[in-house]
This record gives sequence, C-alpha cells and structure tokens, in this order.
Amino acid sequence: MNEVGGTAAIYIDPENPESAAATVQRSLEQIAGMREPSLANAARFESAAMIDSYLSLYDKVCNENAARIR
Repeated sequence: MNEVGGTAAIYIDPENPESAAATVQRSLEQIAGMREPSLANAARFESAAMIDSYLSLYDKVCNENAARIR
C-alpha cells in the first residue's frame, strides 16, 4: 500500500521473515526521521479531509454535468 505509506514507511515482505528482519534492522536509523512525514501523510486520510475531497469532487461533477445539460 505505497499510496498510504508513501516514503514514510518501511516496506517488508511478510512472507520472508528473515528479509523483513534485515530490512527493519537496516532502517532503524531512518525511523526517527519518518515521524513528521508519516504524520503529514496520515492527515490525508482524516475523515474531515476525505469528506471535503468527496464534496469537492461531487460539486465538480455536478457542475460539469449541469453545463452539459444547458
């Protein structure tokens, strides 16, 4: 789910525990720097932001269709 985690996540292969452990081990120094970007990325998925996005899209579609009908 790269679109959710973006660059502020560590991606592992859950089917390969040895590789997953090695990836986490290599990434330990980067984890502290991921805090702010991960929180900013998570904000995109807050319910209020998602509702605003849906309403904006709905308005856009309605306005485009209204213009076509006229």
